[in-house]
Amino acid sequence: MKKNIYALLVGIDKYPLPVTPLQGCVNDVIAIKKYLRSHIKTQGWELHLKVLQNEQATRQAIIDGFRQHLHQADNNDVVFFYYSGHGSQEPAPPEFWHLEPDKLNETLVCYDSRLPEGRDLADKELAFLIWEISQNNPHITLILDCCHSGSGTKDPLQQNAVRQYKKDNRLRCADDFIFAPQQIYNLISSDKQPSGWNLSAAARHILLASCQDKQTAKEYNANGQHRGAFCYFLTETLNKAKGNLTYTDLFKQTTALVRNQIKDQSPQLEAIETKDLHQLFLCGAIIQKHHYYTVSYDQKYGWVIDGGAVHNIPPVSDKQTTQLALFPIETQDLHKISNTITQAQVTEVLPQLSKIKINSEQQLNRYQTYKAIVTNLPLPPKTVSFEGNPPFLKCPDFATTLNNSVVYGTNNCICI
Repeated sequence: MKKNIYALLVGIDKYPLPVTPLQGCVNDVIAIKKYLRSHIKTQGWELHLKVLQNEQATRQAIIDGFRQHLHQADNNDVVFFYYSGHGSQEPAPPEFWHLEPDKLNETLVCYDSRLPEGRDLADKELAFLIWEISQNNPHITLILDCCHSGSGTKDPLQQNAVRQYKKDNRLRCADDFIFAPQQIYNLISSDKQPSGWNLSAAARHILLASCQDKQTAKEYNANGQHRGAFCYFLTETLNKAKGNLTYTDLFKQTTALVRNQIKDQSPQLEAIETKDLHQLFLCGAIIQKHHYYTVSYDQKYGWVIDGGAVHNIPPVSDKQTTQLALFPIETQDLHKISNTITQAQVTEVLPQLSKIKINSEQQLNRYQTYKAIVTNLPLPPKTVSFEGNPPFLKCPDFATTLNNSVVYGTNNCICI
């Protein structure tokens, strides 16, 4: 029986004034879309993708995306919601004060949220939409690359936009939500998670959030392209995994990269059932790729692969080195010789990468990347031992019988 992945991807860069624009949200959605289309298994799985960008991502369109697109998922299926844009806050009606000590709802800023007749999508509404989908018991994963705290300014060190817009101070009564007030009381908890998002405690789901409650989610300049820092390092981790990761492993690796590059941003991983965090990302729907290295041209080192001593690439010794076969980046079958572009050899092993020499460099473009698989590894030095009469083994004449190798005899063994 074929399983389905229903994905709703939302990215908003161009907000109507006065909302400050962003630069990396649509790029994030493109990266997530590319990953899903290239990594979801074609055998046994079917991807159903809906993308809302900029002016398409109105409040009603996002709600409809949940109720019309994601709601199709059944108990064997996966629901995936990704949001990249501004986060914010709004005053909570008195009916929700027992759930919000600060009397504020956390919100997603939709394209039309700050127009005169518009509204943000509150976390209570997102919780209700999740609960509606959960009635069919699918696997639910949400990724929110935004924030709802801070001042909406720029980070003075990174000079990158922060994905937060100022609080909407317009008062909103309980009747203005997509549910009756009494419907929400049993769906969410007064105990917030570290991310600050107060989502459904009655609907089993997994949430990956870009930062803690009191932090801001930054944008990041990734080789000249604006991206959300969290999404960039998340997709980097997924692409380099060459297969399935558990949510816990994905979170740990992504968090380490974010904290190393971005000041004061700590991603969060939350679930209703803790055991769900040890499941495979998107229920194991990701293709197990052939293990390969990526070949690229580095201005400092020349041609390199993204594997070094820490990845167990053997050092070069006695003219023996690792041999590689190179393929176009889009190649899927890396065992088919006819797909090979050229061969290469490792010339120097560094901690994180290795320099390589290309046999036919004219066949490569320095502005493109390639895949490489190992075709031959250098043989390690061998120790040979012999058993026999000790005096004979120590005899100098015996050395000439071993192709003139220098032989050292010790008791019952000889080491070359």
